[in-house]
Amino acid sequence: MRKILTIALVALMAASLFAGVKTSGYVQGTVHADFDDGADAVLFAKDSDNKAQVNITDENKVWGTSITAQSDKFITKTWLDVMKVAKSEGDVAVKVNFLTWDRITTLSAYTNNADDVNTWRLRTDNQGEGVNVELGFQKMVKAQVGMQFYEGTMTADNREDKMSLLASVLATPVDGVKASFGYRLYDFDADNAKTGFVVAAEADVAKLADLDFSLAAGVAYKKLEASDDGQLTAQVFGEYEGISGYVELGFLDVENYARVGANYAFNDKVDAGAYVAFYDYSDIDFDVNVLLGAEANYKLTDAISFYGFVEYLGKNIDVEARCKVKF
Repeated sequence: MRKILTIALVALMAASLFAGVKTSGYVQGTVHADFDDGADAVLFAKDSDNKAQVNITDENKVWGTSITAQSDKFITKTWLDVMKVAKSEGDVAVKVNFLTWDRITTLSAYTNNADDVNTWRLRTDNQGEGVNVELGFQKMVKAQVGMQFYEGTMTADNREDKMSLLASVLATPVDGVKASFGYRLYDFDADNAKTGFVVAAEADVAKLADLDFSLAAGVAYKKLEASDDGQLTAQVFGEYEGISGYVELGFLDVENYARVGANYAFNDKVDAGAYVAFYDYSDIDFDVNVLLGAEANYKLTDAISFYGFVEYLGKNIDVEARCKVKF
């Protein structure tokens, strides 16, 4: 696999000698502080949000590559538009991605509003190397099949020379309605605890009912071989005159999870919001299982933006501030 990636990168560099290339990227710096039940602050407790990325594409978008420096590793993604290479224009799209230390995620009809939860999602680990093939037909159907390879003993569960497979399809049979199915196979896991599937559906209620404001509803069900009942997640979300919000509920193995959030856009540069998560709303205890949070975004220019949040959970306070500079 490393040989394949090396050959692909060398080919891209050689191609850049004959075609124009475009570069872009960003640098993101973060200050994160944890206050553990009144103890002194622990600065820089989380460094995963400190990262930098460089993207290189040819002017015709036939190929591209991105390199991300994050924590103690480099994440790479190199892609090739097969149909453009074949000089074939039509309704069919084929794209091949070569990955190192990056995740492959199932296509999903479920919109991600509660960014840090995602109990409905299936994806591979961010270790090893992988190949992912994306297929598309018009705007009606998208599909992907990805494999991730683990070379060498990665962890205690013996991933030496093993692989995981991820396959998914996303369909839009009617304008305003979409559905998806995803499957994940781990062949290195002795009891196949991470092997499973996820199905999801979402309806754009505003479009179907011809409303003058945004409103949608979605549902997702994930079942792993290690789980008894699976995880059912449902949500309703919308936006009206700069105010957006969502309500997300989790059932079955997730044990009565709920999250509610709202956000207000003051203008095209500043927005702020708040959210609350109940990790077991049948037993509300603010000292144990209730998360309170607030966040804000400020766009100084098209290239410079700031983001910050503060969260309270179980007598602990997390504060983070980020600055992102694009180029």
